[in-house]
Amino acid sequence: MPKTSQNAEKPPAVSVFVPYYNDRAFLHQCIESILAQTRGDFELILLNHASDDGCRQIARSFRDPRIRHIDMPYNLGAGSGVLILEFLKAARGRYAKLFCADDMMRPDCLERLAGHMEAHPETDVAFGDMEYVGKDGGDLGTKWSLRRPHFAFGMSGAECLGLLIRGISFMPYPASIAKTEVLREARIDKSMVMMLDMSIWADLIIKGKKFDFIPDAVVNYRVHENQTSSSKLIGTHASFLHPTKPSMSELHRPDEYSVWFYILF
Repeated sequence: MPKTSQNAEKPPAVSVFVPYYNDRAFLHQCIESILAQTRGDFELILLNHASDDGCRQIARSFRDPRIRHIDMPYNLGAGSGVLILEFLKAARGRYAKLFCADDMMRPDCLERLAGHMEAHPETDVAFGDMEYVGKDGGDLGTKWSLRRPHFAFGMSGAECLGLLIRGISFMPYPASIAKTEVLREARIDKSMVMMLDMSIWADLIIKGKKFDFIPDAVVNYRVHENQTSSSKLIGTHASFLHPTKPSMSELHRPDEYSVWFYILF
């Protein structure tokens, strides 16, 4: 069973989840960006996915009382639904902020995302935009929304679901926020490694949950050779410096993606 460290503080507004596995190169900067948020009523749940590169020591070098730790006994794969389920068992916040160990929050990320949820109580899940940065954190001159030709702010739930079922990944997981209780309603497949977030968003749309999109960059999304992400389909760093619209073949992979959605839905 995973081990979870506890603290007795009153429930926070936001539970931030960062699973990590051998992210020594990026984890310190990720955690620093979260602890530097302009909005401070959050807890940070760091889940060690059986790392063996010393990054567990990096995670535990921070002494902030808002941090809680989970240690998994063995590795279950990059996108395992088990990790999110473990987070949801521990989360105490009204809102759940899923994040990645190689990315960085902008200082007002939680202020903007949680503030939007509070101002729009009918919203169940919201997404901000993301700036792309390189391995060293340098700006690559483009945003998530600009690299997703099928994406538009203000899309309906039906439009979103249609794209997801066609295998088009356009919802920026690291820039998401959701009502914790809504995320607990999602059907989370424990066996999925890739495309887990897409299946969660599709399931919530089918359940009638309301999605919003905020046209503000709230995350610096790091592009590097070791990441496990659909954004690797977009191209090399050179393509970010001279952005071009991705080809349809890069964004549509129906034989690979649609089969998963037929199984799930």
